[in-house]
Amino acid sequence: MLGLDLTADYCRVGQWLTRQLGLTERVAFIQADAAHLPLTDGAFDAVWTQHTAMNIPHKAGFYGEIRRVLKPGGQLALYDVLAGPGGEPHYPVPWASRAEQSFLAAPETLREHLHDAGFSVTHWRDVSAEGLTWFQRQQARGGPPRALGLHLLLGPAFPEMIRNLRRNLAEQRVILLEVVARVTPGALPG
Repeated sequence: MLGLDLTADYCRVGQWLTRQLGLTERVAFIQADAAHLPLTDGAFDAVWTQHTAMNIPHKAGFYGEIRRVLKPGGQLALYDVLAGPGGEPHYPVPWASRAEQSFLAAPETLREHLHDAGFSVTHWRDVSAEGLTWFQRQQARGGPPRALGLHLLLGPAFPEMIRNLRRNLAEQRVILLEVVARVTPGALPG
């Protein structure tokens, strides 16, 4: 398994956690730009992205690169934040301090990018309600944050980011989608 992130610190933390769990023989990490993958064509059976695309301005290149590195019949699974119908999000949020740092796509735009990159969508599910319920439960739980968590990476602005994310979900300014797409038979990479 290969993990990839643009941020060197995230890769180092991933490597440290992998060592702590005794998984170094099974998991590796590289620092790279997801829109310009330093990987061989057709090298992977599956690619999974989670909370990624909202940080990437050139989504056509991103999904094209994923398609390029997948084998025929390969699958992309993604869980991501997208633009909702409720208007511009409130900032800061965990992925962006300001609007100009956020690259949310509308769901229909995501479908177009996937199709254009050579994917057929096999699963499409809006999980915004479940996400909002989870955030509300975390808020109700109260108490100090867990020892390890995203708050360590995002610093003092983390509580405001989470409040805004919860509010954005409640106001449908963002939505959460889980999608699975398979390489379309006969589709050429990029």
